[in-house]
Amino acid sequence: MIKSAVGIGVGINPLVALGNREKTKPPKLQSEHKLAKEQRKLSRKQKGSHNRNRQMVKMAKVHRHVRQQRMDFHQKLSRKFVAQYDFMPVRGPAQDTPMTQEAPGVSME
Repeated sequence: MIKSAVGIGVGINPLVALGNREKTKPPKLQSEHKLAKEQRKLSRKQKGSHNRNRQMVKMAKVHRHVRQQRMDFHQKLSRKFVAQYDFMPVRGPAQDTPMTQEAPGVSME
């Protein structure tokens, strides 16, 4: 028997919008700033050099950390919804029409 239900809309910002007007923004992670810094360092290294290879390993570690933080956020959020609601129809971002069809005055021809 369904006791509580809510519609879920998935997007980019807000990440999740519920039918009861509650919105969840994506997390702002400190590791993303570190990742950007490591990517800038990598771009300054000469291709094929030993230092570039070492920098790629550092960047991969930070990238993995960011990925794990995002997965953790999504798992905690979904667990919260499962514990709170019995029925959750989900609607993702509309991808069936190109953005140019939605914009007025723009033609594909």
